[in-house]
Amino acid sequence: MAFGYDYTHSEIGANGEEYITFMTCPERLDNNGLRYGPAIYILNDHIKNCATVFRFLWQFGRPLGFEQIAVLKEETICDTEVPALMNKLGISIA
Repeated sequence: MAFGYDYTHSEIGANGEEYITFMTCPERLDNNGLRYGPAIYILNDHIKNCATVFRFLWQFGRPLGFEQIAVLKEETICDTEVPALMNKLGISIA
């Protein structure tokens, strides 16, 4: 299930972590052809059984300014739960 823009969902790695990331508005490129705009990063830790949600900004073609906005203990997030979680956190998709 895709949500937002440029949605990416990794597999669970050997360290028990997986991630979901997406932009909250359509991708834009700066004058150098590098991505910029607001985005969300969800880190699922299956060993600790928790999910951490971050807001960040793509700028100069790389992710910058990570801000932790939620820690969900005793749960990990799957694709189908992302829209409801974003609504709960007050994060809108343009």
